Amino acid sequence: MPKELIKVYYDHVLYEYDHGDLLLSVTCGTSAVFTMNYLLTEEDKEQYKQNGPSYIARLASRIQSNPNMFEKENNQAREWLSKQ
Repeated sequence: MPKELIKVYYDHVLYEYDHGDLLLSVTCGTSAVFTMNYLLTEEDKEQYKQNGPSYIARLASRIQSNPNMFEKENNQAREWLSKQ
């Protein structure tokens, strides 16, 4: 069962899974609302350690601003989630 590390209602949630895996779930869209998932890389994890929730908020904002740019990462995260 994942642990919620950060939860900003109607915006994003950062989950921690076993073995330190971190998954960011971001709410996107306006009239058609959908969720994009992003599995944090080692570099992202380091930035999160250094900058805290503000790094995650900036990352979520980048995903919300251009979700198509993160489609590959979203698909990878969905595949990873299916194995959890």
